[in-house]
Amino acid sequence: MDVKQFFEYNWLVIHKVELTGCTIDVFRDNTLPLKKIVRPSLQAMVKSLPFFVSVDTIEVKKGEVTFEVKEPEAASSGKISINKMNIIISGIQNDSSAYSSDQSIKAVIKGFIYNQGRFSETYVFPLEATKEFFYCSGSLTSMPLSLFNPMIKNTKNISIKSGQLDYASFSFIAHENSSKGKMKFMYHDLKIEVMDKEGEKNRLKEKLKTFLANKFVFKECNPCKDGIVRESNIHAEHNPYRFFLYYSMQSILSGIEPAIVSDKKAKLFE
Repeated sequence: MDVKQFFEYNWLVIHKVELTGCTIDVFRDNTLPLKKIVRPSLQAMVKSLPFFVSVDTIEVKKGEVTFEVKEPEAASSGKISINKMNIIISGIQNDSSAYSSDQSIKAVIKGFIYNQGRFSETYVFPLEATKEFFYCSGSLTSMPLSLFNPMIKNTKNISIKSGQLDYASFSFIAHENSSKGKMKFMYHDLKIEVMDKEGEKNRLKEKLKTFLANKFVFKECNPCKDGIVRESNIHAEHNPYRFFLYYSMQSILSGIEPAIVSDKKAKLFE
């Protein structure tokens, strides 16, 4: 870092920031009303800084992130964790006079979901944009689908009894109003169990729902015996009161449900 430029000219010019062993815990309580505050895009936040900034690289090594969400009517919150995470962010600068069409803030994230599934994700934020606009692509390797139970049991009232994710890949472009992209979510031996809102799973009603869900609603595999890999669409509406990470997560989740749910799904979970 050039300390002289910072004190004399108010210029924050940094070659590299390196963070090792960071632990981040994120908790969101969705039972509380959402404040109607329009959240700026990442590009807008960088451009609004009241001083000149230029950071070549930010590198995070061996990071740990836990996301926890409390949904309305859920008995407890859902969790998901990313472990052994490495992040490289490059291209941060706010001199708009020097922007060109190919200049972007780029973030490459690598890690493991629950210490098992290898996770990789890349974001590209074109600096010429002022409103929400970014590209995202990523992949996730083999892991038991039941590891997602801490998140979905309390938000969807279902539990994954068995199933193995073989490989998932996705890519989408996010605009100011909505996102659009494609996903391949490949898995086998999926079996689910329906639970009531109190988390019970042994009642006759839930047993019947479980049977019908596995028979008619959820697809057991992708690809199945025909060998054809189903590709699902990614589409999510942009909530202007949430930051881009929420927008990105909703986009990714939008591609998973049509990948595992039958086109003729029954209304089992009302």
